[in-house]
Amino acid sequence: MATAETLRAFLPQGGGLPEDVWDRRHAGLVALTWVNAVGLAVFGVLRGYGLGHSLAEAAIVAFAALTAGLLHRNRLVASVLVTLGLLSASAILVHFADGSIEAHFHFFVMVTIIILYQDWIPFLLAIGYVVVHHAFFGLVSPHSVFNHPAAIEQPVKWAFIHGLFILGATIAGLTVWKQNEQLRASYQAAARRLAEAETRQRDAIDLNDNVLQHLAIADYAFELGMEEKGRAAVKRSLKETQKIVAELLSTSLQDLKPGDLVRATAAASVEGPVR
Repeated sequence: MATAETLRAFLPQGGGLPEDVWDRRHAGLVALTWVNAVGLAVFGVLRGYGLGHSLAEAAIVAFAALTAGLLHRNRLVASVLVTLGLLSASAILVHFADGSIEAHFHFFVMVTIIILYQDWIPFLLAIGYVVVHHAFFGLVSPHSVFNHPAAIEQPVKWAFIHGLFILGATIAGLTVWKQNEQLRASYQAAARRLAEAETRQRDAIDLNDNVLQHLAIADYAFELGMEEKGRAAVKRSLKETQKIVAELLSTSLQDLKPGDLVRATAAASVEGPVR
C-alpha cells in the first residue's frame, strides 16, 4: 500500500491541461500526423513499394489525422486517434524500411511526443501499441519488423524488450509532465488566493462605507434629540465594524480569545462630552 501511494505521488495525474493549451498541442500533433502520412507515401514509392501500395498504407495515417481534427472537441477520442495515427506511421515506416533498426527510433520519438497530451490513456496506448505490433507482426512477418536473427527467432521477447526500452526512454518526459502539473497547481492556488484577497478588500471597503453611513445617521439623530434611533445606528455601526475586523483577519471574532489582539500603541483617548 505504501509503495502504491509513493508511486502515485511520483507519477503525474494526467488529464489536467487547460483547454486552450490542449487545443494548441492537439493541432500541432494533428499537423505532425499529416506530415507523416505524406512522408510515408513518398518514402514507400522511393523504397519500391509502388504508388498504390504506398498510398494505401499512408491513407491509414491520413484517416487518423482527418478524424482527429474533426473530432477535436472530444479530447479522449481525438488524442487516441492521433496516437494510433502516429504509432501506425512508425509501424509503416519500419515495414517500408524492411525492419531496419534505425526506423524503430521513430517509435521512440512518437511515444515521447504523445506525452504532450499529458494524459495516461494515449500514453499507455502508445506503449501497448509498440509491444502488440512488434509481437504480432514479429510472428506473422518477422522480416518486416526486425532485421537481426535474435529478434526474428524470438519476436515476442524482443517486442517486450523494445517496449521496456521505450518506457524507460519516456521517464524524462514523465518527470517534466509531473513538474508541469505541480507548477500549474501552484499558479492556480496563487490565483485563488489573490482573487480571495481582492474579494475581501472590496467587501471591507463596502463595510467601511456602511459604518461611516451609520455613524453619520447616529450623529444626525443625536443632534435632533432622537437618542433611540441614534443608539440603533451606533449598534449597526458596531456590527459592521465587527464584520470588517473578521474579514481582515479571515476568522470569526467569536474564535478570538483575550490577548489575541494587542495594539502596538495605546488607543487615543476620547476627549469631550459623551452623549
